[in-house]
Amino acid sequence: MINQNYDYILYSGSVAGVVISTNLKRKGYSVLLLNRYGFCGGTITESLNLHQRMTCDLIKKDSITSFIIEKLINSKESYIFMDYNYFVLNPEFLKYELQRILVENGVDSLFHIITKKIEKNENGFVVTVYGREGDIKLNAKKIIDASSDFSFYSCLSPSDRELVRGFVNIITTPVKDSSIFDNAYKKILLNDKRWWVSYEIEVNNLFEIEIQSQCILDEINKKLLEQNSRIQLVPAQSNLIFKLKDYKKTPDFITFFDFVENFDSTDEFILSSIMEKNLTI
Repeated sequence: MINQNYDYILYSGSVAGVVISTNLKRKGYSVLLLNRYGFCGGTITESLNLHQRMTCDLIKKDSITSFIIEKLINSKESYIFMDYNYFVLNPEFLKYELQRILVENGVDSLFHIITKKIEKNENGFVVTVYGREGDIKLNAKKIIDASSDFSFYSCLSPSDRELVRGFVNIITTPVKDSSIFDNAYKKILLNDKRWWVSYEIEVNNLFEIEIQSQCILDEINKKLLEQNSRIQLVPAQSNLIFKLKDYKKTPDFITFFDFVENFDSTDEFILSSIMEKNLTI
């Protein structure tokens, strides 16, 4: 059973979310990690944003982020493609590894939740989430939004978040003619002859993103079926990149924007490293 009062509440179960919540727990703070889905990984596992840059020379040694990267690089089961510093990760391996870190460090977590609202008060914040048990009110002295889409921060200030780009990412079974992927934003032939493919979504309206994503999936699946192939893995949601407008830093509500304003979809581990390195606790 989780408590109701915490020093820190974090969202989401991204690489950075797991790293920072673990770091805080090791330093003796009470920490709760929230996540919409029942598994960790952020956009990497939720949106199949599997193509990631992992460069040990950019990572602070003896950090939790570097520990995760070294574990992934040294395990052939963790990736399904590698080209120098770029990897296409095995999402199931990453889910397991991040969950293992949370459990071993005793980090409280609450998954399968939707954040309804965040309210500021004299003691910090009241976070209302909806889960299987109904509405749950949680209190935190400080909040860290470790999601790369700023989805937690948008509950406090919805008008500050602006959509920049959107992608739908899939894995397909092997194909006879890869020209069917010619209009993709990225396409990578994996070690086992499957394909990881990313399509950019040409829509700026957030409410139409998932509709357009489904149209893209339907179109490519039709072409795949003509080759006796199919889409093997589809994302739980589209991979969306946002920026924050008129953002003002505050010591009690921290986001990636406190440390870096521009980043690419391949930078999930770099973002984790930057936040871990610069977060003053």
